[in-house]
Amino acid sequence: MSSQTILRPSTPIDTTRFRLRPLTMADFDDVHAYYCRADVARYLYWNACTPEETRAYLARNVARTAIENDDDGLVYAVVPHDTGRVVGQVTLRLASREHRQGEVGFILHPDHHGRGYATEAATVMLDLGFGELGLHRIEGRCDARNTGSARVLERLGMRREAHLRAKRAGHLGRVELRQPRLRNLLPDRGQLRVEVRPGAGGRSSSCGWPG
Repeated sequence: MSSQTILRPSTPIDTTRFRLRPLTMADFDDVHAYYCRADVARYLYWNACTPEETRAYLARNVARTAIENDDDGLVYAVVPHDTGRVVGQVTLRLASREHRQGEVGFILHPDHHGRGYATEAATVMLDLGFGELGLHRIEGRCDARNTGSARVLERLGMRREAHLRAKRAGHLGRVELRQPRLRNLLPDRGQLRVEVRPGAGGRSSSCGWPG
């Protein structure tokens, strides 16, 4: 991965079932429909959003169309061909250029869980990260209670390495951690890993951050 490598994919990216494209502020209604839901936020690192919070997150994500430096990211809307509406988003973030590491995330409206959208969209982002950006390792993180997202990550070729133990304090979300990993070596592609937090069972196709 060259120090000069910049990833600015040509969009939209069409798969068999949906289109991936940059978000726009015109997507507010569709995005807020899942950002405002407690069942979407419960396994993530944020609470259900107010309209004002959604607008702020969306404005930041609209600008995330290229990766050049650490913490830069791509955030793409997931838009099924048959509806033309935003049903979720998928993200690729550059965690460390020096170590060629990235992170993948996805959020889907619960009405569209169980259709394979998260796996299909995240696969596109892995191809961009490994193929065009030249990353060596991409990780995904999810709460261990989030069995739906854990299965998505495993379908992407990740395996559970250990658990991250978390202790939260109020709404600050302060966390005391021990950081275990889930990883898998893929021939000619690199290493993937996931951090998992333990708890009771549940399902959600949400793995990542809002903005």
